Amino acid sequence: IRRAAELESQEQWAQALSIYESLLARDASLVDVRARLIPARVRADLDQRLVEATDDPLGLTSRAAYDKGQQTLQDARSIPNPGSRLAGQIENLEKYLKLALTPVDVLFTSDNQTNVVLFRIAELGRFEQTSVTLRPGRYIVAGTRQGYRDVRVEFTVTGEPLDGPIVVQCLEPV
Repeated sequence: IRRAAELESQEQWAQALSIYESLLARDASLVDVRARLIPARVRADLDQRLVEATDDPLGLTSRAAYDKGQQTLQDARSIPNPGSRLAGQIENLEKYLKLALTPVDVLFTSDNQTNVVLFRIAELGRFEQTSVTLRPGRYIVAGTRQGYRDVRVEFTVTGEPLDGPIVVQCLEPV
């Protein structure tokens, strides 16, 4: 019981829950363990939801995942006296939820001879430089040019500005 309480103070809820459940499996009459089991189960579930939401921030760009993330954030904020782990998780989730809605201007450069298509978004055509505002997510842009090998560029928009332009040029003759 002391080890589980120690794990609780370290915000290791899943491990504490595991100890409580194994103790109750051996002796179901442990009243103190039963009383600690419920909050440990609630916190372990919350911790798991927070980990899932922050493991793949781009997953929050779908409406259902975003709404679920908002609910998880609300649940986490309702915990009185959050420990350092929970406070950090709340901060991360707030940041990722904000970024999930933040469109970013993405700059594309080409050679004015390559026909460029941003899959599922738009045909960009031929250009030297153009900009498109995109929501966070994973994207694919392709370039074609008669007599040259096609190119394909995959990139990720995270809600923060990209390091540089996306270059799409067909330069290798076939």
